[in-house]
Formats: sequence, C-alpha cells, structure tokens
Amino acid sequence: MAIIRLDYSLVTVRVVYFMPDYHDLVQEFLWQTMDLRPRFPRVHHFLDHWRREIDAVIKEVEVCELNTPQQWRQGFILS
Repeated sequence: MAIIRLDYSLVTVRVVYFMPDYHDLVQEFLWQTMDLRPRFPRVHHFLDHWRREIDAVIKEVEVCELNTPQQWRQGFILS
C-alpha cells in the first residue's frame, strides 16, 4: 500500500494559444492558483473548461509548481 501525500502548493499555468481565425497571432495567458499536488485537479478542471467553452486553440501548456520559496518544479504538458 502506497501513501500519497496531498498538499497545496502555488501553481503557475502558462497557456500559449491562438484564435482559429488568426493562426499567425500566438497569445499567452498566465494563471496562478493554490492546488493539490500531485494531481492538480483545479488546473485540469480549468484546462477542460478552456477546451470545452473557449474558441481559442491551446498550442502549449506549461505548469510550474512552487513547493517552498527556494524550490520550483517545472513540467510541460503539450497539447
């Protein structure tokens, strides 16, 4: 039996996207929230909402996590 430790950490999400009518114009959206690690349910809920309700097409998502003031964990999710 494995024990998974769930704690809140500050998460920064960078979404690179473009509008369907303007493929040459790439834009960026930054969002910070406190979320439960390691699964980040708020981040997944936000990205699911974006894909369902917003016309902009996600090109790239970068997720950075701040555990302590000295430690950043960075990961990439490509769409």
